[in-house]
Amino acid sequence: MSEVKNGWAHEFALHLSEGAPVDSAHAVGMEDLVIQALFAPCKPANRRTHTPQTLGLSFKPSGNALLQLYSAFETHKSLFQGDEPWAALIGSQRVRESLEGHGTDPYFANCDKAALDILQWLVAAYGVLLNSRSLVKLRVTSLDDGSHGFALYSRHDIAAGEYIWEALGKVPADNLTSTSSLSMIRTTAKQNQAKGQELERVLYGPARMINHRCKMYNVALATHDGTSAFVIYALRPITAGEELTLNYGRAWFGPSCPCADCVLLKQVSGHSTLANSETAKSDPPPTLAALEDRHGLVSEMKKQEAERYREERRREVLKNKEQVKENKKIRRRRNRMKKQMARDDDNASAASTSVPVVP
Repeated sequence: MSEVKNGWAHEFALHLSEGAPVDSAHAVGMEDLVIQALFAPCKPANRRTHTPQTLGLSFKPSGNALLQLYSAFETHKSLFQGDEPWAALIGSQRVRESLEGHGTDPYFANCDKAALDILQWLVAAYGVLLNSRSLVKLRVTSLDDGSHGFALYSRHDIAAGEYIWEALGKVPADNLTSTSSLSMIRTTAKQNQAKGQELERVLYGPARMINHRCKMYNVALATHDGTSAFVIYALRPITAGEELTLNYGRAWFGPSCPCADCVLLKQVSGHSTLANSETAKSDPPPTLAALEDRHGLVSEMKKQEAERYREERRREVLKNKEQVKENKKIRRRRNRMKKQMARDDDNASAASTSVPVVP
């Protein structure tokens, strides 16, 4: 990489870039787990929300595993919003420790160290995007083909040539795991792939959330030599609130490209590329069962929490009623004592005035 301005998350990103490439099974499986647990809507099949697509063709974690990861992340969420990005490493370590603790879901109990290492990496990489100091943030957006999807948006102004260290991505060491080909990228001989294996690999991490545009894109990918990491840099000044877009290459979508540039071009020429929502059908996502399971668990937890709240309120009302009764008794005793004291004073006064005076 060329000499560039070091941003807020520069050292943090360099730390995350280190290490040998992991196997694709761990990379794909844990990427899908983290995205579904942290960013998928609680209620699936909701038209107002976006259920993330998966890199893998299958999804093994249960709804309880999704819920445990989400709960662990929420418990330590404040660590990802600290003044320094390094706090995200502490936060991801705490999340991992929570999942390794007693009573964890069998999915995590059966994970080996390599799987938990990549899980911790992903939690740190995505968690830092929540920080207000991060240059970019992850959000759901309306795509140009009428659907919804994730996108990276600038949180602050970004100068031309500036590296966006938070938008980091990595590739595994192999292609042995079947994927949906959502984010494939070609590695280079200068990266730490096995010699002669500089092939296309699946990209995981925040960088894969950047959407494609054919012409009006504003960022580009750069390899981090000696690692399996890719980083993003701005091709022109990017204003706060602008979506980051990248040119995937001419062959990626072909003539059916759904990006804004191609949609506008075909609208001008009288051809529409928007999908027909009435006729277009797709298979249910592999995560549907787990997401519905999690929704059921969350609904049951909410019912139990509501019942606990009602019981606490009932006990509080009864306690207040008892306190009111006790206060009334205390006031009645106090009033009786006051009246008795007043009568005693009157009797004493009357007795003193009736005593005859001896001459």
